[in-house]
Amino acid sequence: VNFFASWCAPCRREHPELVEWSGRHRYDGRLVSVPFGDTDEGAIGFFDEFGGDWPLLSDADARWAVAFGVLRPPESFLVAPGGTVVARWQGRITADEVDRVIAAATSA
Repeated sequence: VNFFASWCAPCRREHPELVEWSGRHRYDGRLVSVPFGDTDEGAIGFFDEFGGDWPLLSDADARWAVAFGVLRPPESFLVAPGGTVVARWQGRITADEVDRVIAAATSA
């Protein structure tokens, strides 16, 4: 789960990594992005400009941001199939970093 904003410069630098990760794991992983402090229109425009074909979850009332304890974008969470948060990243992430954490979590 990736919290981002169209006005967030680190989010713009991070997004190509998410596009890369999503392409690599089209059939064995799921990515969901949630706009943080942004409009749905801003989020859709961001995806139109930078790519990405995974779901966008609207969070106009900040319910998801509060539930995850998000302070500012970008912030991302690796969530296991049962709903347990396995990892949390505050700031930019890379596709390779996500893969390393998944590999460590699944080999434990």
